Amino acid sequence: MKTDKISEWLVAQARLRHYKKLEADLRCEICDDMFGGRTGRFSEKSELDLENGQHVMVKATSVTNRSVDEEMLHQLYADGFLTEADNLCFVRKLAIVEKYLNKAPSTSNVWKAITEKPGMPKLEVKQV
Repeated sequence: MKTDKISEWLVAQARLRHYKKLEADLRCEICDDMFGGRTGRFSEKSELDLENGQHVMVKATSVTNRSVDEEMLHQLYADGFLTEADNLCFVRKLAIVEKYLNKAPSTSNVWKAITEKPGMPKLEVKQV
């Protein structure tokens, strides 16, 4: 194995981490300034002339993450408090439970419904 590639990768990883944090910090600072303390779901646009002479349009979009209490949702539906129209607000997404799937024999029919494709490999380097 080429040690120079690992050294190069460690430097790239450190730089990436630095620039991702810098970008996120600057994005938050710019958006906070454009939002003026407001929260919710909305967008703000602004045209600016930059110091380098560029004229840009800046669009900042406020993001609000929502989650569902599935137990509460099921109970509301079971108690008759939700209509079919209310149910359209939600999509149930299947997810694979790896610990059970890995226990299924390769001859199991469940594997017929599974598609596999290669993903980005993971690499971890620790100093020893």
